[in-house]
Amino acid sequence: YLASSTMDGWGYMGVYSSPCVCECLVYFGSNDRKFYCLSAVDGRKIWDFQTGFTVTFNENLLYYGIYSSPCVSEGFVYFGSFDKKLYCLRARDGSKLWDFTTGNFVVSSPCVHKGSVYFGSDDYNFYCLDSREGKQIWDFKTGGMVKSSPYVSGGNVYFGSNDKNLYCLDM
Repeated sequence: YLASSTMDGWGYMGVYSSPCVCECLVYFGSNDRKFYCLSAVDGRKIWDFQTGFTVTFNENLLYYGIYSSPCVSEGFVYFGSFDKKLYCLRARDGSKLWDFTTGNFVVSSPCVHKGSVYFGSDDYNFYCLDSREGKQIWDFKTGGMVKSSPYVSGGNVYFGSNDKNLYCLDM
């Protein structure tokens, strides 16, 4: 299945999101601002979800779409987008359960652990949300954009920031 490979008038389309395969389904985001679910067996499209539209030019480059890689957990799929949101969709049909708006792009790939979802944003914040309702539990301000994807271990969450620091926070 070719999710996107052509010019659309704004710039070249592409797939920058790493895929996640779960229960014979492949989940990934694309620069066409859509999130896809395909059959891992035959590549058939199961569903797609359209995100919002935000365009930013930086150093003569165009940024929009989905660069964040998904996290699938307990029947839900989580991913960030250039429309400044983290999304939670039902994995089986792509229906939106909730979204959470940050102050800038969400390139960081989320991590779900024990009912919480962790991710960073280009708004210099690292977030912890309730994975079922999308309500903010806490946030942590860094000195730079947080594009790094988190890693959870031993009751701590680890992530990097463009402020040249690696952080370890108590979950």
